[in-house]
Amino acid sequence: MTVTPALHIVSGKGGTGKSTVATSLAIALAEAGQRVLLAETEGRASLATLLGIERLTYDEHRIHGPWNGELWAQSIEPSPALVDYVRSFFPIPGAAAILQRSGATTFVTALAPGLKDVLITGKFCEAARRKRGNSYAFDAVVVDAPPTGRVHQFLNVTAAVLRVSPPGNVRAHAERIAEVIQADSTRVHLVVNDDDAAVQEAIEAVVALRTLGIGVGSLVCNRRAAAWPTMPEPPKLTQLLTHAGSDGSAAALTQQLIMMSHDAQADAEATNEWNSQLQDTGAAITTLPEVMAATVVDLPLRLAKVLDTKTFAGIS
Repeated sequence: MTVTPALHIVSGKGGTGKSTVATSLAIALAEAGQRVLLAETEGRASLATLLGIERLTYDEHRIHGPWNGELWAQSIEPSPALVDYVRSFFPIPGAAAILQRSGATTFVTALAPGLKDVLITGKFCEAARRKRGNSYAFDAVVVDAPPTGRVHQFLNVTAAVLRVSPPGNVRAHAERIAEVIQADSTRVHLVVNDDDAAVQEAIEAVVALRTLGIGVGSLVCNRRAAAWPTMPEPPKLTQLLTHAGSDGSAAALTQQLIMMSHDAQADAEATNEWNSQLQDTGAAITTLPEVMAATVVDLPLRLAKVLDTKTFAGIS
């Protein structure tokens, strides 16, 4: 039996590391022997930088690396997606070519902002269900999606099409997109860091996504710092520093370490509160440590090694 490909949609407030987490997840799945597509939807070139290539194109491009499976990547842009859409659903000879040459694609997507999201979601949903012979083209599709503040609107844009479109190709296409996004094999993962706004946006997104019938995967707590060690009492600490040879500055260094310890304790208490709020959502929580890397390209490779793809995915 052919297993339905998993669709992983990764979102997060700006600055939380969602692009890095999306890239790391795709690499981890490829390392597990899967054939994976990593898709960019915002055109910010973040994925190209993380993958160590000059740029991503609209066409799917294979990324070679030290993994057991295959990793492919693309940047989904609305204008060429519109041309593909016209070719697929309005097979009028030359229509797509005329649309492309005239520059009307930019005008059409700007005129109807909702259409832009339909085209983008339609493209990665098509990839997640594309057949290759008797099996699927990809085992998994990972999407670097818009931020949490609008991810539910991005994924629900087909609802507007379903309300206003008469029966026909456009409506049928929107229904297919909605079916894939709401499938059991689809999960939205929300990346957060130690920031109150990021946590609150993620919690609100969980509620909105569940209301839409869209599966929530992991709440990814990214770049969690290691716990600060328990400090000795000040006299004992001063004594230890003196014996360590601190050139008479043991008392001053003691005060500095105590202040750092207090700050770390306050941060830990805030983190515990955020963890409690995230746990209250009932969603799975994946905690990623602070990973040190020599280069931007090395970061997702290192992060991929600490990802547990089975529990992260939330898909059996």
